[in-house]
Amino acid sequence: MQTTYMVYREETLRAPMADNNLISLDDMYGYYTVHSEEILGYLTKLGFDRQTAEDLTHDTFFKACRQVSKGNVRADNVRAWLFRIAHNSAVSRFRKKTENPQARIEIEGEDTSARSDEKMLAQSIAAYVEKNFSERERQIFELRIVQALTFQETADILGMSKTTVMRVDEANLRRIKEHFGEIV
Repeated sequence: MQTTYMVYREETLRAPMADNNLISLDDMYGYYTVHSEEILGYLTKLGFDRQTAEDLTHDTFFKACRQVSKGNVRADNVRAWLFRIAHNSAVSRFRKKTENPQARIEIEGEDTSARSDEKMLAQSIAAYVEKNFSERERQIFELRIVQALTFQETADILGMSKTTVMRVDEANLRRIKEHFGEIV
C-alpha cells in the first residue's frame, strides 16, 4: 500500500479556487497545513501555555471552517484572515480570565556561546517592549517584528489602517534604536 502526501504552499493556495475565488472546506486542510504552526507560535508568544495555544489554534480553524461552510469567504488574504480570527480568540480568552496577562515575547533558539550575546540583546529588547510599550504598540511589534507579517496583514489582524500600523511600527523601532543605540 502506497501513501500519498500532498504538499501545500501558500502560492498554490492563493490561486482562485473557483470563478468567484471563494474558499471551499476542502481548501481548509491546505491552509491548516501551511498556517497552523505559525498561528500556534503567535498565540504562544502572546503568553498562552502550549495547551491553551493549541486549543485556540484549533478554535481558529474551527471558526474559519464554519465561516467557509457558509460559502462567503474569499481567498484574497487567508493568512491575515486566520491571524485575525486567532487574535480575536486570544482577546476573548484574555477577557474571560480574571487577570489580564501582558503579551510576552519569548526568545526561542539554542543557547550557544556564539548566539548568547544576540539572545541577551533580544531578551533585553523584549523586556523593554513589555515594560515601555502600550498594548497596541506591543501587538504591532509582535506581529511585524517577531511574526514578520506585512503592514497590511498586521492592519487586517488588528482592525487598523495600514498607515496607522506603519506609523506605530516606525515609532516603535525608533524608540528601540534610541534606547539601545547602534547595537540594534
